[in-house]
Amino acid sequence: MQTIHQTAAHLIQLDEENQIIINSWFDIDTSMLTDEEYKNEVMIWIDLFKKYKPTYCITDLQNFNFQISVATQEWSSNFARKELVKSNITKYALIVSQDFLSQVSVENIIENSGDYLGYDYQYFISIEEAKMWLLS
Repeated sequence: MQTIHQTAAHLIQLDEENQIIINSWFDIDTSMLTDEEYKNEVMIWIDLFKKYKPTYCITDLQNFNFQISVATQEWSSNFARKELVKSNITKYALIVSQDFLSQVSVENIIENSGDYLGYDYQYFISIEEAKMWLLS
């Protein structure tokens, strides 16, 4: 597993062998992120998708406690999810947050992207479970 990006709030790793990009949000600082900082992290994540072209993605939201504004949810649906469709991704696993409001805002982004999704996605409670599904 190779770390390809890290900040105080966000870690992106690449499992080259299994072609999985894993992005994890830390509980430290995520409640204090601005919308612009969040968007910047998403843009970096998308750029890394373009660079490494993984087949699978895991987003670990267990410690994600940033309340995504409605405007940023719309931006994410219109930008990030459309960009993912252009990638090689075939399956996307989300490890759910303990913070219900954060999870709802992330779910809204995914569900509002309905017409753009060109990949399967599922929610899980562990990375191990998600990897089993991705590689099945």
